[in-house]
Amino acid sequence: MGTHATAYLAYGIPLEDGETPPNLDDDQWEQLLEEWYDEDMPDYEVIHHCHYDYTMYFLAVPNTEQVAWQGSPKKVAPMPELNIEALYKWETALHALGLNTDTAGWYMMSHYG
Repeated sequence: MGTHATAYLAYGIPLEDGETPPNLDDDQWEQLLEEWYDEDMPDYEVIHHCHYDYTMYFLAVPNTEQVAWQGSPKKVAPMPELNIEALYKWETALHALGLNTDTAGWYMMSHYG
């Protein structure tokens, strides 16, 4: 089994090292992630980054994620447009989870493993 690197660009907020939303315990967070994968929750997307053995999370506005797989450059717009309705739903959903969206912006992150 080999390793690979992936680059992500998305609009949202990073959760701090090892952080889950403050009003959820680890079991609730895992359940929320499972529901997101099963039902593709429309209000935010969860991006895993860092490393497979040390997963960190980024909560993105839906449809803003852009991915460049190892060895495959990807052309991106300098500032992709945000859907205002999706942004509002995203902020509402994250505030309901007890998260502050003041640090929201375009972030690049990597995933290696």
